[in-house]
Amino acid sequence: SRDKSLGSLRTGHAIAPVRPITQVMIPDLLSGGPRTRSIVRIEADAPVAHAPFTCSICQATQTPPAGPDCLWACGLCNQQYFGGAEPGIVMSDRQIEALRQLAGRDASGQKTLVTNWWTQNEPDVGESFLAFNKNSPARDFTRGLIRQWAAAGEIKSIKEIAFGGLHEFRALREELNAAGVDYSGIDWTAHFVAHAQKEFPNNAWIQGDIVRGVMAEPSDLVYSQHMLEHVPALEPAFSNMLRLAGKRLINIFFIPPKAFEGYEVTNWKQYPLYHNTYSVGHVEAVCRANGFTPVWRGFGQETVLVATRN
Repeated sequence: SRDKSLGSLRTGHAIAPVRPITQVMIPDLLSGGPRTRSIVRIEADAPVAHAPFTCSICQATQTPPAGPDCLWACGLCNQQYFGGAEPGIVMSDRQIEALRQLAGRDASGQKTLVTNWWTQNEPDVGESFLAFNKNSPARDFTRGLIRQWAAAGEIKSIKEIAFGGLHEFRALREELNAAGVDYSGIDWTAHFVAHAQKEFPNNAWIQGDIVRGVMAEPSDLVYSQHMLEHVPALEPAFSNMLRLAGKRLINIFFIPPKAFEGYEVTNWKQYPLYHNTYSVGHVEAVCRANGFTPVWRGFGQETVLVATRN
């Protein structure tokens, strides 16, 4: 079909230039005599070559197929993309299901996967949630560290894992706002998330399962307290927390890890609540494997871990 400008002709691949050639003598089939006519020659431009592209999945570098945008696959892992100049990843149904499960949903994206004690019960929300230890010495110590780092500009974002009653946020909110520090949180329990979104709608509170991993942007500081003892095991939850920590991680254990070099663990309670005792050796090994240096501080019944990214 001819373009409106009459200067080009649309082909199946691209708009090809039309170059007229005039004063060509060809026989006229009606009169039998020669007649001067113009004919055109369609010349399709050469396919456009694209810059090398690194696959988002397997990190293999390759050159997308030349020519117009089309569907193509990575030569190493077979991940599909669309487009050559700026390839966009194309998710399969299976990949979408996996991402939904990673976000704590079933394959349909409609509901959570596994319940636990906190999701099966209706503990208090807000300031009344486990208020007996909201001002414990361990918490006062970690709040002091956070205030110091915020005032010095060393952290600009904090993500609390299992924020529950939001005691830390309430205690630090005004100072962090003044320092320009963004505070967000992740909790597996839906009614904690709903309450946080209602009370503090200007902050990001999402539901997620740290055991399976969560889909969230990293923060300068990841903070958690009294949570790791309630998951089935230290790993993979602890590594998932460290991956979200851009600079530092703080965790308060209410069951202090034992001074074992090995990876012993004691499950005092099983599903759905769990009460686990971990070993210092295991916690430190996971820190080192993720590129962190751990430092411990004891406060009687509670132990504080401060891990700094190397």
